[in-house]
Amino acid sequence: MSILGHSLGLRVTLLSVAITAAALIGTSLVAGDRARSMVLERGAEETRAVADQLVELCDLAQTAVQDKIESDLAFARMALQARAAGEPAWSERLRLDEQATETVGPFTVPRLLLDDASLTGDTGLVDSVREATGSTCTIFQLLPGRWVRVATNVKRPDGSRATGTTLDEGSPVYETVMAGRTYYGNNVIRGTRFYPA
Repeated sequence: MSILGHSLGLRVTLLSVAITAAALIGTSLVAGDRARSMVLERGAEETRAVADQLVELCDLAQTAVQDKIESDLAFARMALQARAAGEPAWSERLRLDEQATETVGPFTVPRLLLDDASLTGDTGLVDSVREATGSTCTIFQLLPGRWVRVATNVKRPDGSRATGTTLDEGSPVYETVMAGRTYYGNNVIRGTRFYPA
């Protein structure tokens, strides 16, 4: 065999190896790209599934919180009804005694009465709600442009009750409740920092 023939055979072999290598590399790239696409697609599907589950859990949690709030409000209404000797129309028996005022924080307010019993400063009612439900409870009295806490089981850091703090008009709670609806959510109370007991 001549050098030329040996050289040609080597070139053909190298060319065959190069073509085979190129084919293998191309196949590997296509397979890798397909595998990458499949992994990304599966990851996206799994992410959507997890996100859907989280949304469902949030919806369940929101429903549970709303149910708890409704239950606690019903208990507070029953406690007020019990104070009115079981009278279902207890809210019609609420009145302000303009002749008798009390100082609540920086405010002087007329005494809030249910029949002849003062609710202003009455911790028995709000504490009974805490004992039965574990929830905070406040009796607010409406003043121009705000509500002021006149009885509450919410405590300040020093352990005193957070009476005299206010919920001002313009807050979402004020607007919602004044429109006759129940407010669900967070809110800022003006006047001091306080924490549930």
